[in-house]
Amino acid sequence: MMPSVLLFFNISGGEIAIIALLIFIVLGPEKMPDIARKFGKTMRYIRKATDDIKREINIDEDIMQKSSPHTKKTTANSNAKSASPVKDTTSAPNTKTTDNK
Repeated sequence: MMPSVLLFFNISGGEIAIIALLIFIVLGPEKMPDIARKFGKTMRYIRKATDDIKREINIDEDIMQKSSPHTKKTTANSNAKSASPVKDTTSAPNTKTTDNK
């Protein structure tokens, strides 16, 4: 699961090592386990939210696929109705000639 996070942030292994070293220097070794635990919980939360979104998208796609045969029939019926001939309601313009003398 970690490679997808690395690709998301575009971080290589060397960069992660430098970041971990900086955190170790700034915060000290006492706080490292707490920070790692919080990071793990945050990543689990993000992964769960992403999985929920993917599941919702798949459910919506399944619903659309199941309803598509009915939609195709309805569309075919409306296309047949709209393809009926239309009466010609236009007429030639009235032209009167007037003599201007």
